[in-house]
Amino acid sequence: MFYPLERGREPLEGLPENWMSITHRSGIDVYIHKPSRVCTWSRPYFLGPGSVRKHKVPLASIPCLHYKRAKEEEATSAEETAESSKEQSKSDINPDSASSCGDPCSSKERTSALVGSSTAQKGDDRFKNKLQMRPDEALEAGELHSYAKKLFDFEEVKIRKFQTWSARRNYWKQRKAKEVVDRPQLPTVPTYEVEVQNLEGNALSTKKELVMNIQDKSPIAVLHEYCQKVLRVHPKFTVEESNNSNYPFEAVVFVDGTKYGRGQAQNKKAAKVKAAQETLEILLPGIMNQNKPNEDDNSMEFFNQISIDDPRVADLCLKTGNLSPFCVLQDYKQRMHGKKDMELNFNVTVTGHHTLSYTMSLGPFSVTGPCKNSKSGKQIGAQLILKQIYPKVTTWGGIIKMYGKGVTEISKAKKEEEKKILALSNKPKNKPNEKIMAKLKEEMRKAYGANIAAEQNVRAALCLNSSEIIK
Repeated sequence: MFYPLERGREPLEGLPENWMSITHRSGIDVYIHKPSRVCTWSRPYFLGPGSVRKHKVPLASIPCLHYKRAKEEEATSAEETAESSKEQSKSDINPDSASSCGDPCSSKERTSALVGSSTAQKGDDRFKNKLQMRPDEALEAGELHSYAKKLFDFEEVKIRKFQTWSARRNYWKQRKAKEVVDRPQLPTVPTYEVEVQNLEGNALSTKKELVMNIQDKSPIAVLHEYCQKVLRVHPKFTVEESNNSNYPFEAVVFVDGTKYGRGQAQNKKAAKVKAAQETLEILLPGIMNQNKPNEDDNSMEFFNQISIDDPRVADLCLKTGNLSPFCVLQDYKQRMHGKKDMELNFNVTVTGHHTLSYTMSLGPFSVTGPCKNSKSGKQIGAQLILKQIYPKVTTWGGIIKMYGKGVTEISKAKKEEEKKILALSNKPKNKPNEKIMAKLKEEMRKAYGANIAAEQNVRAALCLNSSEIIK
């Protein structure tokens, strides 16, 4: 084995309790804490009540620097001894130089000086034994940093200090607000602050903000959502025959026994829709004016950054009015109606104390995993099965492009045209319907113009052929 040569002074303070020094096979001392079996290659020391950040570091706790300085001290002491030996040799050559000073008691003073220096040295040793660490064995923060700077690369970090906690909170709020601006935002949905009251007579003084997404929802659906979330009741529709022969059906909305809106139409469904619209104008004025199709192409940018198996997909789809993962999976099943083994099975089992696991299968695809309840298990299982069905699609935005609202835009436009034509027919039967006649004239003119254009093209082709034959 190899042992390094001992250089420098041993520290006055011994090792802390339960620490011991052992020589490693490499020849370097290693320090071990017996109870915990924790090892370190630097000499541990007891700090006491001193500051961890600002205390002076013992030189012996950094073995490399300690050994380096000991070698430098030995070199300097060797040079000093060499110089003193030269001076001594010169004084031996000229012995009368010291006696030519003219001082009669020079020898006595010299001996007294030697005695005083020896006593002073003894006093220093006694003072040294009382200290835990000598001043020359302690490292300041600047000295340690200058030594470490030669070995490590440092980075300057600016620390911001605040005088009060409110200034600190305001700073972090502004910083988070800047980060939120750069993130892709969800499509905006109308929010309404309503006063929640108990219709039995006990009014609640608290207010809460109700977030309702009315995009692509009928007035009846919006009315049911508002009554169930805020009023905690179910609206009731009553349909009766009206005295108006043009609109034979009349619908009235009752909310907890109170009559609100009414509507008349030629069928029961249209009468209910009109009654729900009038009721919403009473409860939430102007809410249905915002029910317009969202034409912003960047609204789905948020979903292009979310993976298919993200657990937030179901909640985000609910907030943005998109199909949930389970609804998308059912749509996929309907598209694959002709294929075999396309049964959708879902089971939830209790695996332990307050722990559930789900199992979902659709044809050759099946997934299992933990869940909070059956509702969340359905959505997560549908996401994982869709990930198996479309392995190349990595984000939920790709699923929305295949099953979202943009897929059925053409069919919706056709349906809207059909609805307009059907709306024209909802007129009194005993009178001529002028709007339908105008629509027929418009379509006949379009067909006539197309026929004339086709005839002109045929005539032009015949003229060209005849001219070529004459030539």
